[in-house]
Amino acid sequence: QTRSRSRDILIALFAVCLAYTAIRLIALMAMGAGANFAVERDTGWVSILSMIVMASLPIVGTTAFLLLCSEQLKRKLETAASTDYLTSLPNRRRLAEHGGAAVAAARADGSDLVVAVADIDHFKRVNDSFGHEAGDAALVHVARLLAERIGDLGVVARTGGEEFTLVLAGVDRAHAAQVME
Repeated sequence: QTRSRSRDILIALFAVCLAYTAIRLIALMAMGAGANFAVERDTGWVSILSMIVMASLPIVGTTAFLLLCSEQLKRKLETAASTDYLTSLPNRRRLAEHGGAAVAAARADGSDLVVAVADIDHFKRVNDSFGHEAGDAALVHVARLLAERIGDLGVVARTGGEEFTLVLAGVDRAHAAQVME
């Protein structure tokens, strides 16, 4: 996962504020500012810079915070757009991306690539007999079993109601048939 630019900006902003506060404190102590010192009455460079920094700090901080929030929302939306909401498996969109890369890799190095479709037979009966919640639970269970069985051999995606597509890279047909059984 890449680092968030807005998070880096917020961290830098807090570091700069901390450093500036320390420098300001040292400068005010060196100037001999007493208990009656007021920034708004002082015309020195420290006071003028302080007003500029303090006026711009909320704007920069709020902007960086909003960028951070939008980056997080964007990541969540990208995940939602490429993941099946029920099974948490990749959906057709992510399968197409992965499949294209797998085909290109298999062509480039001449390795085996197996694409298989698994469909739950008579699934409508489950929904009709036990209800859609039971059907959903069955889909989640099958998805988990497929993902566990495939493991690092490839990718399992839910591509339809009760249909799953598997892409197995570097696996020959015999081994793929064993895995599928």
